[in-house]
Amino acid sequence: MVNLVEPSAPLRIAAGSPSPADPAMITDPWNSLPSDLQELVLAHLPVSEHSRLRSVSRSWFSSLISPQFRDLHRRLNPRARPSLFLYNHAAKISAGIWEVAEDGGAGLTPPTWRDLRIPTAYVREWTGAGAIVCLRSHLTGSAYSVGSPFSEQWTVLPSPPQTSILSKLWAVVPRSSTGAYSVLVLQLNCPSVQLDVYESEKNQWVRREIPKGSGKASLVSFSSTAAHVGGLVYSIQMESRSIVTYDPHRDVWKTLKAGLPQNLVFQDARGGGLIQMMPQVIQGCKGKLILVGAAVCSSTCASSRLCSGSAGEVGSVDGIILDDERGDVIDYAIVWELEWASGEWKELSRAPGHMCIRMLEEAIESRKATVTPVKYSGHAETVTVMATGAQCALKFDMIQETWSWMDLPPAVNCDLCLCLETKPV
Repeated sequence: MVNLVEPSAPLRIAAGSPSPADPAMITDPWNSLPSDLQELVLAHLPVSEHSRLRSVSRSWFSSLISPQFRDLHRRLNPRARPSLFLYNHAAKISAGIWEVAEDGGAGLTPPTWRDLRIPTAYVREWTGAGAIVCLRSHLTGSAYSVGSPFSEQWTVLPSPPQTSILSKLWAVVPRSSTGAYSVLVLQLNCPSVQLDVYESEKNQWVRREIPKGSGKASLVSFSSTAAHVGGLVYSIQMESRSIVTYDPHRDVWKTLKAGLPQNLVFQDARGGGLIQMMPQVIQGCKGKLILVGAAVCSSTCASSRLCSGSAGEVGSVDGIILDDERGDVIDYAIVWELEWASGEWKELSRAPGHMCIRMLEEAIESRKATVTPVKYSGHAETVTVMATGAQCALKFDMIQETWSWMDLPPAVNCDLCLCLETKPV
């Protein structure tokens, strides 16, 4: 294995290091390698290294973001992809595992489903990060279990010091270097929201205060979702339309300068019912921060995609429903990437309208309920979109930039889905 950190000076990108143009940065062993061999060496590095390698030079940046290189990296590192999709339905959890195509190509075979043995019959809440999953029992709200779906070995955690129905299993933060992890639970049985943190190394819970938000009771809202990305927990704050970050190791809270996209929406009235679309922050490949959710189309986009619809009726816009009362056109699945330099969200892709509508109509028809939740999940190269009650979910491949269908196991009801890494802990 070639060690690129010391022999190759261009990898010294810390503050105060010389620029790539500095003669001291040039090393003959590295620069004398053919470009295709350089790419082969880089492709063997873990995805977590790519974000810093892209800042070495423009040529490295171009190489590392090219589709050819990403396909090469995926072929050489088949287990680096998120190949586990957990699907909670009825009284069990099923795991769908994507495998590498037998022909060695970049494509994925359809997931193979199998049921998991879990320590509780009914899951009230769950969350996960890396290859760790934390379950909260529906029957006993204070019962938390942590384990790996691969080994199916679960550890029952001690109950938090104070448990209330008004609490939320918020996030899991793994530490790959030590194998330890933290479980974060929001407690809302106090005048302000507080945070209970379980540390696996100490096998105990610690209560922490959450600072006040701007004009709010707390910096974190009960309806917020959370995701572990690069050691931090990212949570969406609906009321202020912002993203909050939390460092559980240093107990530091911050608000991301980049707010949510202006056209992002959280719900939509349709057919006498309500569609709930809570956006989700996920960890993208190469350390990217990805946002998945629904948004209102611009008037220009809506006009160009108008297919039919007369006055007083709900028209169809490329398969997207046009509400005649508001005149809004909703795209139910959009993927954004945060550009750290500009602090703005860049739109990467929108799911085809006809696929979204088919999924929603199937979910509404099967549930016959007034509220239809749409769930977003993903990790690294894969993004999934699921409407509770539908028998198919949408899957977006961020490398190939394609949308496809993913068949789900038969389900009575499903409110939870989760994407994880393949490697067990």
